Amino acid sequence: MKIKNLILLAPLVLVAPLAAQEESKSGPDLSQQLIEVLPSIFERAIEVLQQPWEGNINIDVTTADMNLSGVVECSFYHSRMFSFDLNMEIGEGDTAQEISGKIVADDSFLNMEFVTPGGDPSQAFKLQLDFLEELQGDQGMAMQGLPAGFDPSEIITLVESMGLKEEVSADGKTSTVVFDLSKLDIGEMASEMKGVNCEMSFNTKTAFPSHFSIAKKDLGSLSLTFSEVSVSLEIDESKYTYKPGEGVFPMDMTGMLRMQMQAAQGGFDEEF
Repeated sequence: MKIKNLILLAPLVLVAPLAAQEESKSGPDLSQQLIEVLPSIFERAIEVLQQPWEGNINIDVTTADMNLSGVVECSFYHSRMFSFDLNMEIGEGDTAQEISGKIVADDSFLNMEFVTPGGDPSQAFKLQLDFLEELQGDQGMAMQGLPAGFDPSEIITLVESMGLKEEVSADGKTSTVVFDLSKLDIGEMASEMKGVNCEMSFNTKTAFPSHFSIAKKDLGSLSLTFSEVSVSLEIDESKYTYKPGEGVFPMDMTGMLRMQMQAAQGGFDEEF
């Protein structure tokens, strides 16, 4: 397993259980079925994550030849309106490079702008949110590392195969869910799950996630720690208005990505 696959696996593990917070397109009862097979803390977390919230996510990625660390300042209103400000550092000592940027969903586009190390002009891109929501079926599943032909309703079996176990700390303040990924069947990566340790912790009082980690010995680790979280805020919607930096002209990548996906399928739709 490459570190790239480990990092790609992280959002899959996070998104699969928390997918119940969105109404399923595969059937009206899928979200309820998910809740029934998840540890009890997830049902509360699903409710709190549907509310507006702000907070920081501290990121730490470590491999044999690379270290990445930093903070993402988050403001979430709903799934089409949010903003992330990134301040990261890659490497150590004299060779370390700073990486900064912002990601803003403004209800129409997902806007991404990154400051290029070395003082070069910032790079900016955007994608239509409607197009991102179209990424279902084989195309979307393939992008998430799931096998072609994967039925979204099979996510129930996927979650059950994780062997989720909830453990509450002695002081009762933290609830930790441990993922057993050794039997997780996700295509080409299925054989690489042995030795992967994964867990997610929650504040038992608020049910908001507090920590997530996934690691494999001799490969590396990814750790996310949530801090300074406030929920149910009267958030100013102007935070979700993207304003490019001076001299920055965002490139709309929607058409290019759509063409690449159609080419990967072996042709283009006649209506395109």
